[in-house]
Amino acid sequence: MNIDELTIYQDEISRMLLKVQNFTLDIHMSIPIHLNHLLEFIMSVLNRLLYIDKRIKNKSIMRNLLLIFIISFSCISMLSSQKLIDYELAISVSELVIEVTLGQDVNNGVDAYRVSYTTTDLEGRIDTASGLILIPINMTGPLPKAIYQHGTVGSRNDVPSQLAGGWQLALALASYGYITVAPDFQGLGLSRGIHPYVHADSEALAAIDLLFALEAFMIELDTEVTLNDQLFITGYSQGGHAAMAAHRNIERDYSDDFTVTASAPMSGPYSISNDMVQFTVGDQEYNFVGYLAWTALSYQRAYKETFPSELSDFFKEKYIPAIDSFAREEIDLGQLNEALRILILEESDIVLPKLMIKDDVLDIIINRKEHPITDAFQDNDVDEWPAKAPIRMMYCGADEQVWFQNALTAEDNISSTGAEDVKAVLIDEDGTHGSCVVPASLAMIEFFNSFRDITSSVEDLDKEDTGIYIFPNPTSDLLNISFPIDFQWDMIQIYHADGKLNSEFRSKDFSGSHEISLDVTAIGSGLHHIHIISKNELYNKRIIIK
Repeated sequence: MNIDELTIYQDEISRMLLKVQNFTLDIHMSIPIHLNHLLEFIMSVLNRLLYIDKRIKNKSIMRNLLLIFIISFSCISMLSSQKLIDYELAISVSELVIEVTLGQDVNNGVDAYRVSYTTTDLEGRIDTASGLILIPINMTGPLPKAIYQHGTVGSRNDVPSQLAGGWQLALALASYGYITVAPDFQGLGLSRGIHPYVHADSEALAAIDLLFALEAFMIELDTEVTLNDQLFITGYSQGGHAAMAAHRNIERDYSDDFTVTASAPMSGPYSISNDMVQFTVGDQEYNFVGYLAWTALSYQRAYKETFPSELSDFFKEKYIPAIDSFAREEIDLGQLNEALRILILEESDIVLPKLMIKDDVLDIIINRKEHPITDAFQDNDVDEWPAKAPIRMMYCGADEQVWFQNALTAEDNISSTGAEDVKAVLIDEDGTHGSCVVPASLAMIEFFNSFRDITSSVEDLDKEDTGIYIFPNPTSDLLNISFPIDFQWDMIQIYHADGKLNSEFRSKDFSGSHEISLDVTAIGSGLHHIHIISKNELYNKRIIIK
Protein backbone atom coordinates (compact mmCIF):
# COMPACT_ATOMS: atom_id res chain seq x y z
CA MET A 1 0.00 0.00 0.00
CA ASN A 2 1.39 3.41 -0.92
CA ILE A 3 1.39 6.55 1.22
CA ASP A 4 -1.44 8.23 -0.75
CA GLU A 5 -3.76 5.27 -0.18
CA LEU A 6 -2.90 5.22 3.51
CA THR A 7 -3.71 8.95 3.72
CA ILE A 8 -7.11 8.33 2.09
CA TYR A 9 -8.00 5.73 4.73
CA GLN A 10 -6.84 8.00 7.53
CA ASP A 11 -8.94 10.88 6.16
CA GLU A 12 -11.94 8.53 5.93
CA ILE A 13 -11.44 7.50 9.55
CA SER A 14 -11.26 11.15 10.64
CA ARG A 15 -14.61 11.83 8.96
CA MET A 16 -16.10 8.76 10.65
CA LEU A 17 -14.83 9.86 14.05
CA LEU A 18 -16.38 13.30 13.52
CA LYS A 19 -19.72 11.66 12.65
CA VAL A 20 -19.60 9.50 15.78
CA GLN A 21 -18.85 12.63 17.82
CA ASN A 22 -21.92 14.34 16.34
CA PHE A 23 -24.14 11.33 17.06
CA THR A 24 -22.93 11.24 20.65
CA LEU A 25 -23.38 14.99 21.15
CA ASP A 26 -26.95 14.87 19.78
CA ILE A 27 -27.85 12.09 22.19
CA HIS A 28 -26.44 13.96 25.18
CA MET A 29 -28.31 17.08 24.08
CA SER A 30 -31.56 15.03 23.81
CA ILE A 31 -31.78 15.81 20.09
CA PRO A 32 -33.88 13.13 18.35
CA ILE A 33 -31.74 10.55 16.57
CA HIS A 34 -32.93 8.63 13.53
CA LEU A 35 -32.01 5.07 14.45
CA ASN A 36 -31.92 3.98 10.81
CA HIS A 37 -29.24 6.57 10.06
CA LEU A 38 -27.15 5.32 12.97
CA LEU A 39 -27.54 1.69 11.90
CA GLU A 40 -26.63 2.52 8.30
CA PHE A 41 -23.50 4.25 9.56
CA ILE A 42 -22.55 1.24 11.72
CA MET A 43 -22.95 -1.08 8.74
CA SER A 44 -20.75 1.16 6.62
CA VAL A 45 -18.05 1.02 9.32
CA LEU A 46 -18.34 -2.76 9.46
CA ASN A 47 -18.04 -3.05 5.68
CA ARG A 48 -14.91 -0.88 5.70
CA LEU A 49 -13.44 -3.03 8.46
CA LEU A 50 -13.91 -6.14 6.35
CA TYR A 51 -12.62 -4.47 3.19
CA ILE A 52 -9.53 -2.88 4.73
CA ASP A 53 -8.70 -6.02 6.66
CA LYS A 54 -8.25 -7.83 3.35
CA ARG A 55 -6.00 -5.15 1.91
CA ILE A 56 -3.79 -3.88 4.72
CA LYS A 57 -2.31 -4.95 8.01
CA ASN A 58 -1.82 -1.47 9.44
CA LYS A 59 -2.69 -1.93 13.11
CA SER A 60 -3.28 1.76 13.73
CA ILE A 61 -5.97 2.03 11.03
CA MET A 62 -7.66 -1.20 12.09
CA ARG A 63 -7.63 -0.13 15.73
CA ASN A 64 -9.27 3.20 14.92
CA LEU A 65 -11.97 1.56 12.79
CA LEU A 66 -12.68 -0.96 15.54
CA LEU A 67 -12.95 1.91 18.02
CA ILE A 68 -15.47 3.67 15.79
CA PHE A 69 -17.46 0.45 15.53
CA ILE A 70 -17.58 -0.01 19.32
CA ILE A 71 -18.48 3.62 20.01
CA SER A 72 -21.24 3.49 17.41
CA PHE A 73 -22.81 0.51 19.10
CA SER A 74 -22.58 2.30 22.43
CA CYS A 75 -24.62 5.10 20.84
CA ILE A 76 -27.47 2.61 20.40
CA SER A 77 -27.34 1.83 24.11
CA MET A 78 -27.35 5.54 24.92
CA LEU A 79 -30.23 6.10 22.54
CA SER A 80 -32.20 3.30 24.18
CA SER A 81 -31.98 5.10 27.51
CA GLN A 82 -33.01 8.41 25.97
CA LYS A 83 -36.64 8.57 27.05
CA LEU A 84 -37.89 12.13 26.67
CA ILE A 85 -37.49 13.58 23.19
CA ASP A 86 -39.61 16.72 23.12
CA TYR A 87 -42.62 18.42 24.70
CA GLU A 88 -44.91 21.38 24.18
CA LEU A 89 -47.87 22.86 26.02
CA ALA A 90 -50.95 21.54 24.23
CA ILE A 91 -53.59 23.31 26.31
CA SER A 92 -54.09 25.02 29.65
CA VAL A 93 -57.54 24.40 31.11
CA SER A 94 -58.98 26.40 33.99
CA GLU A 95 -60.79 24.85 36.92
CA LEU A 96 -64.07 26.42 35.77
CA VAL A 97 -63.79 25.02 32.24
CA ILE A 98 -63.04 21.55 33.60
CA GLU A 99 -66.09 21.71 35.87
CA VAL A 100 -68.30 22.74 32.94
CA THR A 101 -66.77 20.03 30.71
CA LEU A 102 -67.07 17.23 33.24
CA GLY A 103 -70.16 18.43 35.06
CA GLN A 104 -68.36 17.85 38.37
CA ASP A 105 -66.66 20.00 40.98
CA VAL A 106 -62.87 19.73 40.70
CA ASN A 107 -59.95 21.08 42.68
CA ASN A 108 -57.56 22.57 40.11
CA GLY A 109 -56.93 23.75 36.60
CA VAL A 110 -54.56 21.67 34.46
CA ASP A 111 -51.69 22.22 32.05
CA ALA A 112 -51.56 19.45 29.43
CA TYR A 113 -48.26 18.84 27.60
CA ARG A 114 -47.90 16.93 24.36
CA VAL A 115 -44.76 14.79 24.63
CA SER A 116 -42.68 12.46 22.49
CA TYR A 117 -40.41 9.82 23.97
CA THR A 118 -38.54 6.67 23.03
CA THR A 119 -39.85 3.17 23.50
CA THR A 120 -39.19 -0.26 22.03
CA ASP A 121 -41.56 -1.61 19.41
CA LEU A 122 -42.76 -5.20 18.96
CA GLU A 123 -39.88 -5.90 16.60
CA GLY A 124 -37.34 -4.83 19.24
CA ARG A 125 -36.49 -1.56 17.49
CA ILE A 126 -36.32 1.84 19.11
CA ASP A 127 -39.43 3.82 18.23
CA THR A 128 -40.72 7.33 18.89
CA ALA A 129 -43.94 7.28 20.91
CA SER A 130 -46.27 10.09 21.93
CA GLY A 131 -48.63 10.89 24.75
CA LEU A 132 -49.90 13.53 27.13
CA ILE A 133 -48.58 14.64 30.52
CA LEU A 134 -51.05 16.60 32.65
CA ILE A 135 -49.93 18.78 35.57
CA PRO A 136 -52.30 20.32 38.15
CA ILE A 137 -52.04 24.11 38.24
CA ASN A 138 -51.24 26.02 41.45
CA MET A 139 -50.33 22.98 43.50
CA THR A 140 -47.05 22.60 45.34
CA GLY A 141 -45.44 19.84 47.31
CA PRO A 142 -45.02 16.20 46.25
CA LEU A 143 -47.97 14.88 44.24
CA PRO A 144 -48.89 11.32 43.27
CA LYS A 145 -48.46 9.94 39.75
CA ALA A 146 -51.28 8.39 37.75
CA ILE A 147 -51.41 6.41 34.52
CA TYR A 148 -54.48 6.80 32.34
CA GLN A 149 -54.79 4.17 29.60
CA HIS A 150 -57.22 5.25 26.88
CA GLY A 151 -59.98 3.14 25.39
CA THR A 152 -60.42 1.94 21.82
CA VAL A 153 -59.93 4.80 19.36
CA GLY A 154 -60.98 5.28 15.76
CA SER A 155 -57.69 6.13 14.10
CA ARG A 156 -54.03 7.07 14.57
CA ASN A 157 -54.74 10.65 15.63
CA ASP A 158 -57.73 9.91 17.87
CA VAL A 159 -55.41 9.83 20.88
CA PRO A 160 -54.66 11.79 24.08
CA SER A 161 -51.69 13.71 22.61
CA GLN A 162 -54.13 15.20 20.11
CA LEU A 163 -56.62 16.00 22.91
CA ALA A 164 -58.84 13.14 21.75
CA GLY A 165 -59.31 9.48 22.59
CA GLY A 166 -61.08 10.08 25.90
CA TRP A 167 -58.34 12.35 27.22
CA GLN A 168 -60.95 14.05 29.43
CA LEU A 169 -60.59 11.24 31.98
CA ALA A 170 -56.89 12.04 32.25
CA LEU A 171 -57.87 15.70 32.64
CA ALA A 172 -60.22 14.78 35.47
CA LEU A 173 -57.50 12.85 37.29
CA ALA A 174 -55.07 15.74 37.02
CA SER A 175 -57.68 18.22 38.22
CA TYR A 176 -57.95 16.22 41.44
CA GLY A 177 -54.23 16.57 42.07
CA TYR A 178 -52.63 13.67 40.21
CA ILE A 179 -49.70 14.20 37.85
CA THR A 180 -51.07 12.09 35.03
CA VAL A 181 -49.48 10.39 32.03
CA ALA A 182 -51.65 9.25 29.12
CA PRO A 183 -49.77 7.29 26.44
CA ASP A 184 -51.10 7.09 22.89
CA PHE A 185 -49.95 3.42 22.62
CA GLN A 186 -47.71 1.78 20.09
CA GLY A 187 -48.85 2.16 16.48
CA LEU A 188 -50.88 5.27 17.34
CA GLY A 189 -49.89 8.92 17.43
CA LEU A 190 -46.23 9.20 16.35
CA SER A 191 -45.45 5.50 16.75
CA ARG A 192 -45.02 3.57 13.51
CA GLY A 193 -46.85 0.46 12.32
CA ILE A 194 -50.28 -0.93 13.01
CA HIS A 195 -51.49 -0.59 16.58
CA PRO A 196 -51.17 -3.84 18.60
CA TYR A 197 -54.75 -3.73 19.82
CA VAL A 198 -55.37 -5.44 23.20
CA HIS A 199 -51.76 -6.61 23.26
CA ALA A 200 -50.94 -6.51 26.94
CA ASP A 201 -47.16 -6.11 26.96
CA SER A 202 -47.02 -3.27 24.42
CA GLU A 203 -49.88 -1.44 26.17
CA ALA A 204 -47.98 -1.71 29.46
CA LEU A 205 -44.64 -0.65 27.97
CA ALA A 206 -46.11 2.49 26.42
CA ALA A 207 -47.17 3.63 29.89
CA ILE A 208 -44.01 2.49 31.69
CA ASP A 209 -41.67 4.26 29.26
CA LEU A 210 -43.80 7.41 29.57
CA LEU A 211 -43.37 7.19 33.35
CA PHE A 212 -39.60 7.17 32.85
CA ALA A 213 -39.96 10.12 30.48
CA LEU A 214 -42.03 11.91 33.14
CA GLU A 215 -39.03 12.04 35.46
CA ALA A 216 -36.95 13.80 32.81
CA PHE A 217 -39.91 16.00 31.91
CA MET A 218 -40.30 17.26 35.48
CA ILE A 219 -36.63 18.26 35.54
CA GLU A 220 -36.96 20.04 32.19
CA LEU A 221 -40.16 21.80 33.27
CA ASP A 222 -38.40 23.22 36.33
CA THR A 223 -41.60 23.59 38.34
CA GLU A 224 -42.27 23.72 42.06
CA VAL A 225 -44.51 20.67 41.69
CA THR A 226 -42.69 17.46 42.54
CA LEU A 227 -43.50 13.76 42.49
CA ASN A 228 -44.05 11.56 45.50
CA ASP A 229 -43.69 7.77 45.45
CA GLN A 230 -47.36 6.95 44.92
CA LEU A 231 -48.56 5.54 41.59
CA PHE A 232 -52.19 4.97 40.58
CA ILE A 233 -53.29 3.21 37.38
CA THR A 234 -56.61 3.34 35.57
CA GLY A 235 -58.17 3.10 32.13
CA TYR A 236 -61.50 2.44 30.48
CA SER A 237 -62.53 -0.29 28.01
CA GLN A 238 -59.37 -1.28 26.10
CA GLY A 239 -57.73 1.04 28.62
CA GLY A 240 -59.03 -1.20 31.40
CA HIS A 241 -57.14 -4.11 29.83
CA ALA A 242 -54.10 -1.86 29.38
CA ALA A 243 -54.31 -0.61 32.98
CA MET A 244 -54.36 -4.17 34.31
CA ALA A 245 -51.40 -5.03 32.06
CA ALA A 246 -49.43 -2.01 33.29
CA HIS A 247 -50.12 -2.89 36.95
CA ARG A 248 -49.06 -6.50 36.39
CA ASN A 249 -45.89 -5.67 34.47
CA ILE A 250 -44.75 -2.94 36.86
CA GLU A 251 -45.05 -5.23 39.86
CA ARG A 252 -43.42 -8.10 37.96
CA ASP A 253 -40.64 -6.33 36.07
CA TYR A 254 -40.20 -2.75 37.35
CA SER A 255 -40.66 -3.01 41.12
CA ASP A 256 -37.26 -1.39 41.68
CA ASP A 257 -38.42 1.68 39.75
CA PHE A 258 -42.09 2.13 40.71
CA THR A 259 -44.47 0.94 43.39
CA VAL A 260 -48.14 0.70 42.48
CA THR A 261 -50.35 2.19 45.21
CA ALA A 262 -53.65 1.02 43.72
CA SER A 263 -55.29 0.43 40.36
CA ALA A 264 -58.85 0.79 39.11
CA PRO A 265 -59.34 -0.74 35.65
CA MET A 266 -62.81 0.03 34.29
CA SER A 267 -64.99 -2.05 31.96
CA GLY A 268 -62.00 -3.90 30.55
CA PRO A 269 -61.69 -7.14 28.53
CA TYR A 270 -59.37 -8.90 30.97
CA SER A 271 -60.25 -12.42 29.82
CA ILE A 272 -59.55 -12.32 26.08
CA SER A 273 -59.38 -16.08 25.49
CA ASN A 274 -62.47 -17.01 27.47
CA ASP A 275 -65.03 -14.36 28.44
CA MET A 276 -64.53 -12.14 25.40
CA VAL A 277 -64.56 -15.13 23.03
CA GLN A 278 -67.87 -16.29 24.49
CA PHE A 279 -69.31 -12.78 24.27
CA THR A 280 -68.20 -11.88 20.75
CA VAL A 281 -68.20 -15.01 18.58
CA GLY A 282 -71.14 -16.93 20.02
CA ASP A 283 -74.73 -16.98 18.81
CA GLN A 284 -75.74 -13.65 20.35
CA GLU A 285 -75.63 -10.40 18.40
CA TYR A 286 -72.49 -8.31 18.78
CA ASN A 287 -72.36 -5.09 16.80
CA PHE A 288 -68.71 -4.15 17.37
CA VAL A 289 -67.22 -6.48 14.78
CA GLY A 290 -64.33 -4.13 13.99
CA TYR A 291 -62.76 -5.04 17.35
CA LEU A 292 -62.30 -8.63 16.23
CA ALA A 293 -60.68 -7.57 12.95
CA TRP A 294 -58.29 -5.22 14.76
CA THR A 295 -57.37 -7.96 17.25
CA ALA A 296 -56.45 -10.30 14.40
CA LEU A 297 -54.30 -7.62 12.73
CA SER A 298 -52.66 -6.90 16.09
CA TYR A 299 -51.72 -10.49 16.79
CA GLN A 300 -50.47 -10.94 13.23
CA ARG A 301 -47.88 -8.30 14.03
CA ALA A 302 -47.14 -9.42 17.59
CA TYR A 303 -46.87 -13.14 16.80
CA LYS A 304 -45.72 -13.04 13.20
CA GLU A 305 -43.74 -16.28 13.51
CA THR A 306 -46.76 -18.34 14.55
CA PHE A 307 -50.07 -16.47 14.04
CA PRO A 308 -51.76 -16.87 10.62
CA SER A 309 -49.84 -14.43 8.44
CA GLU A 310 -52.50 -13.78 5.79
CA LEU A 311 -55.94 -12.33 6.38
CA SER A 312 -57.26 -15.10 4.14
CA ASP A 313 -55.98 -17.62 6.70
CA PHE A 314 -58.35 -16.13 9.28
CA PHE A 315 -61.28 -14.41 7.58
CA LYS A 316 -63.64 -15.33 4.78
CA GLU A 317 -62.82 -13.73 1.45
CA LYS A 318 -65.54 -11.07 1.21
CA TYR A 319 -64.51 -9.43 4.49
CA ILE A 320 -60.85 -9.05 3.63
CA PRO A 321 -60.90 -5.87 1.46
CA ALA A 322 -62.44 -3.75 4.24
CA ILE A 323 -60.04 -5.12 6.86
CA ASP A 324 -57.09 -4.56 4.52
CA SER A 325 -58.18 -0.95 3.93
CA PHE A 326 -58.26 -0.40 7.67
CA ALA A 327 -54.79 -1.93 8.05
CA ARG A 328 -53.49 0.54 5.43
CA GLU A 329 -55.19 3.39 7.36
CA GLU A 330 -57.44 4.24 4.42
CA ILE A 331 -60.56 3.99 6.61
CA ASP A 332 -61.06 4.40 10.36
CA LEU A 333 -62.50 1.93 12.85
CA GLY A 334 -66.05 3.29 12.57
CA GLN A 335 -66.01 2.87 8.80
CA LEU A 336 -64.54 -0.61 9.11
CA ASN A 337 -67.17 -1.62 11.63
CA GLU A 338 -70.02 -0.40 9.44
CA ALA A 339 -68.62 -2.09 6.33
CA LEU A 340 -68.32 -5.43 8.14
CA ARG A 341 -71.80 -5.13 9.66
CA ILE A 342 -73.33 -4.59 6.23
CA LEU A 343 -71.56 -7.66 4.85
CA ILE A 344 -72.66 -9.82 7.77
CA LEU A 345 -76.27 -8.68 7.45
CA GLU A 346 -76.25 -9.92 3.85
CA GLU A 347 -76.34 -13.46 5.26
CA SER A 348 -77.94 -13.01 8.69
CA ASP A 349 -80.77 -11.12 10.36
CA ILE A 350 -78.48 -10.12 13.23
CA VAL A 351 -74.81 -9.16 13.43
CA LEU A 352 -72.84 -12.31 14.29
CA PRO A 353 -69.07 -11.70 14.09
CA LYS A 354 -68.42 -15.45 13.83
CA LEU A 355 -69.75 -15.34 10.26
CA MET A 356 -66.60 -13.44 9.22
CA ILE A 357 -64.27 -16.18 10.47
CA LYS A 358 -63.26 -19.27 8.53
CA ASP A 359 -64.85 -22.41 9.96
CA ASP A 360 -61.60 -24.13 10.97
CA VAL A 361 -60.36 -20.99 12.73
CA LEU A 362 -63.68 -20.49 14.50
CA ASP A 363 -63.49 -24.06 15.78
CA ILE A 364 -60.03 -23.38 17.20
CA ILE A 365 -61.15 -20.16 18.91
CA ILE A 366 -64.43 -21.40 20.41
CA ASN A 367 -63.07 -24.74 21.61
CA ARG A 368 -59.73 -23.28 22.69
CA LYS A 369 -57.85 -25.92 20.77
CA GLU A 370 -54.10 -26.12 20.99
CA HIS A 371 -52.99 -23.69 18.30
CA PRO A 372 -50.95 -20.44 17.94
CA ILE A 373 -54.24 -18.49 17.74
CA THR A 374 -55.27 -19.81 21.15
CA ASP A 375 -51.77 -19.15 22.48
CA ALA A 376 -51.95 -15.52 21.33
CA PHE A 377 -55.34 -14.97 22.96
CA GLN A 378 -54.20 -16.56 26.23
CA ASP A 379 -50.95 -14.59 26.20
CA ASN A 380 -53.01 -11.41 26.45
CA ASP A 381 -55.29 -12.49 29.28
CA VAL A 382 -54.63 -10.26 32.29
CA ASP A 383 -57.11 -11.91 34.63
CA GLU A 384 -54.83 -14.17 36.69
CA TRP A 385 -51.65 -12.90 38.34
CA PRO A 386 -50.49 -12.28 41.95
CA ALA A 387 -51.34 -8.62 42.51
CA LYS A 388 -49.79 -6.88 45.50
CA ALA A 389 -51.51 -3.47 45.40
CA PRO A 390 -55.30 -3.12 45.79
CA ILE A 391 -57.43 -3.41 42.64
CA ARG A 392 -61.00 -2.27 42.04
CA MET A 393 -62.54 -3.26 38.71
CA MET A 394 -65.49 -0.99 37.99
CA TYR A 395 -68.16 -2.47 35.71
CA CYS A 396 -71.80 -2.07 34.66
CA GLY A 397 -74.34 -4.85 34.28
CA ALA A 398 -75.69 -4.03 30.80
CA ASP A 399 -72.36 -3.38 29.05
CA GLU A 400 -72.94 -4.29 25.41
CA GLN A 401 -69.29 -4.03 24.34
CA VAL A 402 -67.32 -5.69 27.15
CA TRP A 403 -69.05 -8.48 29.06
CA PHE A 404 -69.20 -7.65 32.76
CA GLN A 405 -68.17 -11.25 33.50
CA ASN A 406 -64.59 -10.15 32.73
CA ALA A 407 -64.46 -8.30 36.07
CA LEU A 408 -65.94 -11.19 38.04
CA THR A 409 -63.58 -13.71 36.44
CA ALA A 410 -60.58 -11.48 37.16
CA GLU A 411 -61.66 -11.01 40.77
CA ASP A 412 -61.85 -14.78 41.29
CA ASN A 413 -58.66 -15.63 39.41
CA ILE A 414 -56.44 -12.90 40.82
CA SER A 415 -57.70 -13.56 44.34
CA SER A 416 -56.91 -17.27 43.87
CA THR A 417 -53.21 -16.37 43.49
CA GLY A 418 -53.15 -15.02 47.05
CA ALA A 419 -53.85 -11.37 46.24
CA GLU A 420 -55.55 -9.87 49.29
CA ASP A 421 -57.43 -6.82 48.05
CA VAL A 422 -59.08 -7.39 44.68
CA LYS A 423 -62.72 -6.58 44.07
CA ALA A 424 -65.10 -6.22 41.15
CA VAL A 425 -67.37 -3.25 41.85
CA LEU A 426 -70.82 -3.07 40.24
CA ILE A 427 -71.48 0.58 39.41
CA ASP A 428 -74.89 0.30 37.74
CA GLU A 429 -76.87 -2.88 37.09
CA ASP A 430 -78.49 -1.27 34.03
CA GLY A 431 -75.49 0.75 32.89
CA THR A 432 -74.22 0.39 29.32
CA HIS A 433 -70.64 0.77 28.10
CA GLY A 434 -71.24 4.44 27.40
CA SER A 435 -73.36 5.36 30.42
CA CYS A 436 -70.90 3.66 32.78
CA VAL A 437 -68.00 6.00 32.01
CA VAL A 438 -68.85 8.89 34.34
CA PRO A 439 -70.05 6.99 37.43
CA ALA A 440 -67.22 4.46 37.10
CA SER A 441 -64.69 7.29 36.82
CA LEU A 442 -66.07 9.04 39.90
CA ALA A 443 -65.85 5.78 41.84
CA MET A 444 -62.28 5.36 40.60
CA ILE A 445 -61.29 8.83 41.83
CA GLU A 446 -62.94 8.20 45.21
CA PHE A 447 -61.04 4.93 45.49
CA PHE A 448 -57.73 6.59 44.64
CA ASN A 449 -58.41 9.46 47.03
CA SER A 450 -58.71 6.99 49.89
CA PHE A 451 -55.00 6.21 49.43
CA ARG A 452 -53.81 9.58 48.19
CA ASP A 453 -51.12 11.38 50.07
CA ILE A 454 -50.87 14.92 48.73
CA THR A 455 -48.55 16.74 51.05
CA SER A 456 -46.68 19.97 51.36
CA SER A 457 -44.49 20.93 54.30
CA VAL A 458 -47.52 21.22 56.62
CA GLU A 459 -49.97 18.70 55.17
CA ASP A 460 -49.03 15.53 57.05
CA LEU A 461 -51.63 15.21 59.78
CA ASP A 462 -49.41 12.84 61.75
CA LYS A 463 -46.99 15.73 62.38
CA GLU A 464 -47.68 18.22 65.15
CA ASP A 465 -46.76 21.28 63.09
CA THR A 466 -49.89 20.92 60.95
CA GLY A 467 -51.89 22.40 63.79
CA ILE A 468 -54.78 20.08 62.86
CA TYR A 469 -55.84 17.57 65.50
CA ILE A 470 -58.28 14.68 65.07
CA PHE A 471 -59.38 12.95 68.26
CA PRO A 472 -60.21 10.53 69.68
CA ASN A 473 -58.82 8.01 67.21
CA PRO A 474 -60.13 5.29 67.40
CA THR A 475 -63.63 6.55 68.17
CA SER A 476 -67.11 5.05 68.40
CA ASP A 477 -69.43 8.06 68.25
CA LEU A 478 -67.98 11.58 67.95
CA LEU A 479 -64.90 12.60 66.00
CA ASN A 480 -63.49 15.97 67.01
CA ILE A 481 -61.37 18.12 64.72
CA SER A 482 -59.45 21.19 65.79
CA PHE A 483 -58.02 23.62 63.23
CA PRO A 484 -55.52 26.49 63.62
CA ILE A 485 -57.24 29.85 64.01
CA ASP A 486 -55.99 31.06 60.60
CA PHE A 487 -56.88 27.85 58.78
CA GLN A 488 -59.77 27.93 56.28
CA TRP A 489 -61.19 24.52 55.43
CA ASP A 490 -63.70 23.92 52.64
CA MET A 491 -64.79 20.30 52.92
CA ILE A 492 -64.29 17.11 54.94
CA GLN A 493 -64.85 13.71 53.34
CA ILE A 494 -64.83 10.29 54.98
CA TYR A 495 -64.19 7.25 52.79
CA HIS A 496 -64.56 3.55 53.43
CA ALA A 497 -61.35 1.55 53.06
CA ASP A 498 -62.61 0.27 49.68
CA GLY A 499 -62.73 3.82 48.32
CA LYS A 500 -66.46 4.47 48.56
CA LEU A 501 -67.38 7.95 49.76
CA ASN A 502 -69.44 7.64 52.97
CA SER A 503 -69.92 11.15 54.34
CA GLU A 504 -69.23 14.70 53.28
CA PHE A 505 -69.27 17.84 55.45
CA ARG A 506 -68.95 21.43 54.20
CA SER A 507 -67.47 24.34 56.09
CA LYS A 508 -70.53 26.54 55.54
CA ASP A 509 -72.64 24.02 57.48
CA PHE A 510 -70.44 24.66 60.53
CA SER A 511 -70.13 28.43 59.97
CA GLY A 512 -66.43 27.93 59.30
CA SER A 513 -65.84 26.92 62.92
CA HIS A 514 -62.34 25.89 63.94
CA GLU A 515 -63.59 23.38 66.51
CA ILE A 516 -66.10 20.84 65.17
CA SER A 517 -67.54 17.46 66.19
CA LEU A 518 -68.74 14.92 63.63
CA ASP A 519 -71.25 12.19 64.46
CA VAL A 520 -69.77 8.99 62.98
CA THR A 521 -72.09 6.43 64.59
CA ALA A 522 -73.83 5.68 61.28
CA ILE A 523 -70.64 5.22 59.28
CA GLY A 524 -69.85 1.71 60.43
CA SER A 525 -66.85 0.18 62.12
CA GLY A 526 -63.46 -0.39 60.54
CA LEU A 527 -60.67 1.53 58.87
CA HIS A 528 -61.65 4.76 57.10
CA HIS A 529 -59.89 7.69 55.46
CA ILE A 530 -60.65 11.31 56.30
CA HIS A 531 -59.82 14.02 53.79
CA ILE A 532 -59.73 17.69 54.74
CA ILE A 533 -59.77 19.93 51.68
CA SER A 534 -58.53 23.50 51.88
CA LYS A 535 -58.30 25.48 48.65
CA ASN A 536 -55.72 23.61 46.55
CA GLU A 537 -54.46 21.35 49.34
CA LEU A 538 -55.68 18.05 50.68
CA TYR A 539 -54.91 16.64 54.13
CA ASN A 540 -55.27 12.91 54.58
CA LYS A 541 -55.42 10.68 57.67
CA ARG A 542 -56.62 7.18 58.48
CA ILE A 543 -59.15 6.83 61.27
CA ILE A 544 -60.64 3.82 63.01
CA ILE A 545 -64.28 3.65 64.03
CA LYS A 546 -65.08 1.02 66.65
